[in-house]
Amino acid sequence: LYSLDIEYDFDTVTFASSTGYTERTTFDRQDTSIVPMLFFGTSPGQIGGPAQIAGPLDNDTEYEQFTQEFRLTSNHSGNLSWLVGAYYFDLDKKFSQGGTIPGLDDWLGGLTDLLGTPDVPFESLTTQNLEQMALFGEATWEFATDWMFTVGARWFDVEQDFLQVANGLINGGPSTQGGEASETGVNPRFSLSHQASESTLFYATASKGYRVG
Repeated sequence: LYSLDIEYDFDTVTFASSTGYTERTTFDRQDTSIVPMLFFGTSPGQIGGPAQIAGPLDNDTEYEQFTQEFRLTSNHSGNLSWLVGAYYFDLDKKFSQGGTIPGLDDWLGGLTDLLGTPDVPFESLTTQNLEQMALFGEATWEFATDWMFTVGARWFDVEQDFLQVANGLINGGPSTQGGEASETGVNPRFSLSHQASESTLFYATASKGYRVG
């Protein structure tokens, strides 16, 4: 994890930059013995014996993420304050799954080799990219003593794509599927607040949010 924050005060505005970079790899092995048992009924070499068959599933995940945000904020006195900014996000992700069951191909007469890799009933590799950009701004007006009105908006543009390649007996042989999606929109925000006392604030806010699908 790496991050860098920079802030500089000019006469009437403050400039801020926030940069982040993340690299992460994870590995886990799951005991999914129940799955091959349901598919094949018993283990290789144990026909008529206990219905047990080893079924490990390995999950490998790698992702690389970069974020950058710039902001300009007013710092002058007066009844009007504002901020504007820009945001960028990029994510590359790779996810693979697979598990080997020694002796499975011999027991099934070469079926796993015919529909994939010998002794591997399922394997897949999925790659994904997500890119997001946004511009945002907000202004607050103190139109009367202890009364403030805020209006803001955020424009965003999101593009993402994925590709999955899978193989194996349980998958029904080799398959490839992929897709891409994009979305652009504007999220507004309005707020009215009243500072009734030093410890009491009344406010009403209406805003629209967004999360990537």
